[in-house]
Amino acid sequence: MSRDTERVMRAFDEYLKAHGNQISDEQSLNQLARQFTEEYNDLLHDHEPESAEDYLALSNEAPSKSAALRYAKKALSLEPDNLDAASAVAQLEAQDDVALLDKLSALIEKGNRQMERENHFKESMGDFWMVLETRPYMRLRYDYMQTLIRCGMYRQAILEGRQLMELCKEDNLGVRFDLIHLYAHLDDLEPALALKDSHPVNEDDGQFLMALAALYFKRGALDESLACLKKLCAVNRDAKRFLQLVHKEEADSLFESTDEMSYRPYTIEELGHEYFTYLYLFENIQPFFDWAYRKLRNYKVK
Repeated sequence: MSRDTERVMRAFDEYLKAHGNQISDEQSLNQLARQFTEEYNDLLHDHEPESAEDYLALSNEAPSKSAALRYAKKALSLEPDNLDAASAVAQLEAQDDVALLDKLSALIEKGNRQMERENHFKESMGDFWMVLETRPYMRLRYDYMQTLIRCGMYRQAILEGRQLMELCKEDNLGVRFDLIHLYAHLDDLEPALALKDSHPVNEDDGQFLMALAALYFKRGALDESLACLKKLCAVNRDAKRFLQLVHKEEADSLFESTDEMSYRPYTIEELGHEYFTYLYLFENIQPFFDWAYRKLRNYKVK
């Protein structure tokens, strides 16, 4: 769910509180929802920024870093406890990722106090993404994890990822994908298998299968690696073509068509997205791709 969608949900929640006396049955609720939609859309067409969320939206769409920072600071001035705004300011002001770690760490301490004050660690534990009020905290923690990864602090990133998955059991942010690639990079088979068993749906996910195949290969377990790759071919029709491109060292041809925010699942777009997202793992195991291509180039998916 995007931040824009969250804004609409918050606005609708406030609308329901103000007009709740009009609800008597499902039909009246649907009518009220249609009425809200019409009024909200009219407001969007002729609306000057007023709230912190308005200015954060402007910051995200700003044409320059300076403009983005100006809007983010305005949002923070309106809501000093807004973690999304504080995180945006920190990321725009930090000179490098090491400096950003300090800023985000301080914000996490602030976020911890907020979560404790609102009793979310007790009442919402395991379901943090289901509660709109805790999402900014989750985004902050996830940004911190990604910054750790960029700094090469992989063990610390794993600890952060595990804590995020405790906060949200359903893992709506997809932390499990970061963890499986970190485990593969660090040659940690046991926690990788534990992660697979705790989220069995991942066994049919192409990104999860590719990382697990790479990890098995690094451990010398070639039969297990090949089994993962064959399953990948059954899940993603473009897997063999992707392996061929990497084998020929032509993976860069996928870069221009790879969107950081979206891709078509079960296509070469997804595998390209995975490759460039987790380059710290894949760029150092070219022999894995060479071996995988040789093994699978004549393989027929059953």
